Amino acid sequence: MTKSSKKLLALLLAVMFAFSAVPFTASAAETTNTVNVTGIPGVNYNLYKIASVSAENGEYVPSFTRTDDTKAVYDEIVAAKDNTTALYQALDQVADSAIAGYGSVVKTFAFTDTQATIDYTGDDGIYYLRRTTDPMPVNIEQITRGSVFALPIATDEASFSVAAKVKYLGEPTVQKKIQVENGTTPAGDTNYNDVDYATAGSLDTIRYKLTADITGSMDNKLKKYVIADKMDPSLDETKVTIVSVTLKSSDYTDVTLTDGMYHKNAFGSDYTFGLFIDSAVLGGRQVSGTRTFYDYDTVEVIFTTALKNTAPHKTLLPNKDWLVYNNNSTNVSQPEDTDTVKEGDEVNVEGFKLNVVKKDKDGVTKLEGAEFELYKNADCTDKVDGVKAVSDANGVAEFKFSNGSYFLAKSNDKFWAKETKAPVGYTLNPNPVEIQVGDNGQTSEVVVTDTKIKLPETGGAGTMMFTLIGAGLMIVAGVLFVVVYKKRSAK
Repeated sequence: MTKSSKKLLALLLAVMFAFSAVPFTASAAETTNTVNVTGIPGVNYNLYKIASVSAENGEYVPSFTRTDDTKAVYDEIVAAKDNTTALYQALDQVADSAIAGYGSVVKTFAFTDTQATIDYTGDDGIYYLRRTTDPMPVNIEQITRGSVFALPIATDEASFSVAAKVKYLGEPTVQKKIQVENGTTPAGDTNYNDVDYATAGSLDTIRYKLTADITGSMDNKLKKYVIADKMDPSLDETKVTIVSVTLKSSDYTDVTLTDGMYHKNAFGSDYTFGLFIDSAVLGGRQVSGTRTFYDYDTVEVIFTTALKNTAPHKTLLPNKDWLVYNNNSTNVSQPEDTDTVKEGDEVNVEGFKLNVVKKDKDGVTKLEGAEFELYKNADCTDKVDGVKAVSDANGVAEFKFSNGSYFLAKSNDKFWAKETKAPVGYTLNPNPVEIQVGDNGQTSEVVVTDTKIKLPETGGAGTMMFTLIGAGLMIVAGVLFVVVYKKRSAK
């Protein structure tokens, strides 16, 4: 290659990206050069000068000594090949702890604005931009580690973009649904409908599905990936059970993560719990064959919980989720200011109270003091334990727990109420009554009637027997008196 060709190639090098096959060579003259480096906010770089130019022969002179550890980079500089690909790849293999041994930091590029540009003015030589800070904004998948450019340049100023080293993803989304059974078979996802609102009773298991996009990559690994959940206080966090954690992709068969690949723990005061992807999985551990976490599109979490027995009647009980992630986390079990937080959806459940109305057989007079138990079947063999109802002055008997909170039911539920204690002066009604729950609670008033107890009337058949017995005794006593008197008189 002629010297003029090498100068032309050096000019091209100053304005090409590191992935390009960019020729470079040196010039014997020391000049001052200005390079405009453009980057994106949060991706910061150190600029190392790894070689200078010999004034004697115009060749590049490495800024470090050739050893067994440094020879790959050293030889690439001395050889002055026609492209920089091998050189920056060799530099990228150098550990962060050792890179300082290849040259001095002549400038730090800390980008704060979108597509920001920072100038560097320096002498002829070979320069290496090494990424020092990896952000995890919502749409970055991959950042090429380093870039190389050479000086001199033929013009007073040249431009170099490290922003172009960033590969973008779409913004991750987070979705939450309540899963309600639809009665289809076989069991599985097809057996459920995903809804934003559902009703739930005190005896029910509530099933939630959380779906979050996967971000990051093997080149930009995460240190934290948490699907955080916040439940209404009337939803029982002590009954949360993780059913499954599944990685899904349009390209691969779904893979279910096993215990140890994820964890459920407390996650700060603002969340009920967090579902953490394990650090080994985020670090690139294979989850299926040769595939890693980053090969998949979404994480799907299925979990169940239940209502507390203090849950209010006909009140929306929200549940919401967030995606929290970071590739520079120092405390994965707690929220951090550097986290990227993506807010998800809110879904709601509510339940309905049950009651019967106690009346006289006339259908008008309301009776107080009747007691009822609740059953799941018409034969009254399957009782709801810990729940009863007592009619008040208006005859209304609401089914409650012993703590006074309502027993709740969901839409289309059926229960049966059976009287166990009648009001004073009334007979016990032995017949169970059905309570049908509609879409918005009980469909109609359920009435249980009782009949008054009838005592025998005075002089009736109930007292006649005692009267006859008493009269008979009096007659017998009189006869005995006469007999005894006559016997004594005869003597």
